[in-house]
Amino acid sequence: MYSVPDSAPTENKAICDLINQGLDPKQLYKAAYTFYRCSLEEALISKPPVRVQSGLFRGMVLFPGSFGSQLLPKWLGTYEAEVQTLLSTHARDASCFINIGCAEGFYLTGIVQWLQIPCFGTDLDPRSQQAVQHSAAHNALSHLVQFCPSTQDAVAGASGNLLCLVDVDGNELAVLNELQQWLPTNQNTIAQQNPHLRFEGLLSDLSFLDQVAHGAEGRPGGQAWIFATHNRG
Repeated sequence: MYSVPDSAPTENKAICDLINQGLDPKQLYKAAYTFYRCSLEEALISKPPVRVQSGLFRGMVLFPGSFGSQLLPKWLGTYEAEVQTLLSTHARDASCFINIGCAEGFYLTGIVQWLQIPCFGTDLDPRSQQAVQHSAAHNALSHLVQFCPSTQDAVAGASGNLLCLVDVDGNELAVLNELQQWLPTNQNTIAQQNPHLRFEGLLSDLSFLDQVAHGAEGRPGGQAWIFATHNRG
C-alpha cells in the first residue's frame, strides 16, 4: 500500500487512493498528462492568434484546435520535426503540393507560406474543410489553398513538380496504391523518430515535465515516416 503525508495536495491523496484500489499507475499518469495538456492548450487558445514559434513554419497562424494530433507541438514548431527536415532538404523546387489527410491544414498552410505554391488538400473528417479555410484566411493565403472532396480531385488540380504528403492512419496502403498511377516512386527512405527534436530552447526556463507536456506528440515509439522520390532520369 502506498501513502502520502497528511500535508500532501488533495490530488496526490486522490491518486494514492486510486493506486491502492488497484488502478494502473501508468494509466493514471497518462490520464493526468492528457488533462494537463488540454488545460495548456485551452490557455493557449484563449489568447489568439496562436502563432508557430519556431521551425519551418515559424510565424504561421494556427487553427485553434487539432484533429487527431496535438496542438502544443505545432505551436512550439517541433511537430513532426523529422518531416520538416525532409521538406526543407528535398521540397524547395516543388511547384504544387497535395496533402492527403490534411486535417486542420497545418501542412497545407505551412507549405503555402513557405513556398508560395498552389496547395490542394483532402480529408474525410467533416470538420476539416472549415478548419483549412480558417487557417488559410488567417494567413492571407486563401488564393493558394484549395480543399478538395477526394484524392482524385486533389490530384486533378495539381501540375508541375508535385510534392505529396499522405497522413491517413490505418489506410496508408490503399491511398498509396491509388496514388501510384499519378506519383510513381523508385527511391524510398525511412525517417525514424528522434525524441531530442521535441524540445525547443524557448521553453528552457520551464521544468522538464512541462517541456515534455508541450513537446510530446502522443505517437507510438516505433512510428516512422517513409519519404519517396521519383527519378525522372
